[in-house]
This record gives sequence, structure tokens and C-alpha cells, in this order.
Amino acid sequence: MARCAVILLALCALALRMHSVHGLQNLGIIFGIERDPVQKNIFALDFSAGAEIEPTVTLVANMTQAAANDPAGFPNRCFGYVNGATATGPLYEFSPNGLAYDGEARLFFAAFDRFGDTMSRLCFYSVLTNTFEYSTILGDIVLGATFDAKTYQYIWIDEGKEQTEAGILILQFIRLDRATGTVVDRTTNTLFRNVTTNPNAPAAELLFTFRGGDMAVDCNGILYASSVGTGGGFKYFFSIDLDYFTEENSSTSFAYRLIHADPSDGQSPVSSLTGFATADQLAFDSSGRLISQDSERGIFSVVNRLTGANGELGVEGVDFVRLTEMGMLRTFADLASFRDCGLVGACVETEIVDPCEDRVLPILTPAEGGDIRCVAVDGRCRLPGMCEGEDTVDCIFYVLAAD
Repeated sequence: MARCAVILLALCALALRMHSVHGLQNLGIIFGIERDPVQKNIFALDFSAGAEIEPTVTLVANMTQAAANDPAGFPNRCFGYVNGATATGPLYEFSPNGLAYDGEARLFFAAFDRFGDTMSRLCFYSVLTNTFEYSTILGDIVLGATFDAKTYQYIWIDEGKEQTEAGILILQFIRLDRATGTVVDRTTNTLFRNVTTNPNAPAAELLFTFRGGDMAVDCNGILYASSVGTGGGFKYFFSIDLDYFTEENSSTSFAYRLIHADPSDGQSPVSSLTGFATADQLAFDSSGRLISQDSERGIFSVVNRLTGANGELGVEGVDFVRLTEMGMLRTFADLASFRDCGLVGACVETEIVDPCEDRVLPILTPAEGGDIRCVAVDGRCRLPGMCEGEDTVDCIFYVLAAD
């Protein structure tokens, strides 16, 4: 096989799809994975036009089609099945879940089954290679997650026991390699300083039943989260400070703050609307707003981070919007943030012309300085004379690496 040297990348039409995400430059973008028992699609949702105009919905990846196109190579454990014992048959509506964007080129998610093997599996979609990859076993069901691009960690909160069983809040971190998406290490945190009423509170376990909520971390390392309050859980909107600005981060010093509490919905399968983001999917859009979605009713609105209030009880088209397709309501199992936190990498973005499709593609090349290393990884490219077929050659491209 021929090999394209990195210096010749401008002559190679990369068999990549970086444009799928990098081409979405408008303010107001988040990602969502749609609730559907057949089609498992990831979309970019653009809310920049405001509540008066229906958001733009752009397909980023069709998981079901990818599996059909490559039945031998597709990681089928990245689907969630109704019957996990056989891993065949109908797909589970709420899986995959735990969608989280790394800020560069990967959309991570957790797949789990309704019955049988209910352990969550971490997978990701690579925008660079237009492929789905399996990463690792996470453990119990993950129904909400976020990604910290600064530390390159996938973050979630364990599903808790019911209130009557006196469970505690458990925050989980998996640090991944920026170049490969493979697991580097895993950390579990069970100690928090509850600063809701006492700024000097000591670190201790937090009696908390987190059930079916979601979370999103901002560029200052403040994680905002909801816990839906159904199935015996708390109905809270709260924050956890991940200690970005301490000289030495200490996992025992995470500060927890309750922002708003609603009465629990008990054993009801559907959470009631209260005008607060206590039961919603959460994601920061590319303009820095915290967006919430009630995944049963398809209500999208903006959250006040100081109070937890959102527009779900307001006027449709003014305070909140819904998405429809051919008259049918569209709802999403989970959302993911699309943020640019200004991290500086030792890669610079340049552009090449794809002679096969007559379009411009951004690529990364190494440069001096930067906070995150720029490393070479193997990929596949098409040469200008190979546009008609599926033949590709080995080539090299650059990505931001793990610390």
C-alpha cells in the first residue's frame, strides 16, 4: 500500500468527515440523539435563530445505517436492545444515552439494554473517520453524562438507590486518550462539601438519590445537573465545582450546591412541569447558554443557571420551542454540549481542497507551543485519481493527544 506523508495531505482527498461538525459554526448549536426504536441518529440542533423560528436540525451520524453498511466491522454492542440476553431484535428507545461531545472530533455515548445485560458500554462516533468505536464497560445504566474537554474526561453520576434505601451521590470520571479514545484511568468520587447553606462545610458523603437526570459542565469547571425525581429519586437542579482554579485539585473538595428543589414525582413514570430544569436533559450551546429539554414533551428552553428557572411553562414560540417532523413531535434521549472553551493545542487548523468532491476540508498540522500535544495517527485517504471507487491509501493525520 502507498503511504501519503503528512506534508502531502494537501494532495490527498481525506476519507474523513471533519466537515460534519466543523462546518457548524453558528451560535446556538447542541447535539442530540433521537428517541427512536429503529433509527439511532445523532443530530446537531441549531437554536441561534431564537424561539420564534424552528431550530435547524442537521444529521451528523446515522448509527443504524452505519451498521447496515458494515455488518462485520460495526460494534453492535454500541446499540441498546430491548432483549440484552440475545442482543438481537428491537432496539431500546432510550439507548444509547449519556451523549457527550469532546469539543474536537468525538461524540461519546453509553449503550445499555432494557433487559438482560443492562451494563452500560462506552462507545463513540468519530467525526474524523466517520466510524463508530467501542471503548469500555462503564457499569450500571448511565442515563446522563457530560465531557470535560480540559481534562479529557467522560463524566457521569451513578443511578442511585431509592430514597427509602438511603443511597449517596457517586460521581464518576473516565479519562481518555485524546489520540485514540481509549481509557487511561478511572476515578470515583463520593465526598462533597455541601456549600448550599455553609460555605465552610467539610467533605462528607452526600445522601442523594440521583435518578435519570443529566448534566453539563461549563468552561469554568462548574457541572450543572438535574435529577428527575421519578422512580423514588430527588427532583433537584444543582451544581458541582470541579476545582479548576485550585492549585492542587482534590477529589475530596468538590463543592456541591443545591440550586432548586421540587417535590418528588414519586413512582410516576413522567415528571411534572414546574418551570425549573429539575427534570430535563441539559447541554451548553456554542454561545454558552444552558439549554434544557423535557424529553417526554419535547420542550426546549434556556435555563437560568443561578435559579434553575427555564421557559417550559411559558408561551410556545416565545419562551420554548418544540421540534416536529411531518407533524410528529421529535424528542431526544440525551443532549450534548457544543462548546469552545479556548483550549490551546499544539495543532493548527489549515484547509485543503478535496478534488473528489470539490469542497474545502479543515485539517490539523503540528505547530510550536500549545497546552495539548499534537500527535500523528494513521488514517485512510483517497488520491485525486481514486475518486470513483472505494480504494484508499494509508495516510497520516494529526489529533490533539492525551496529557
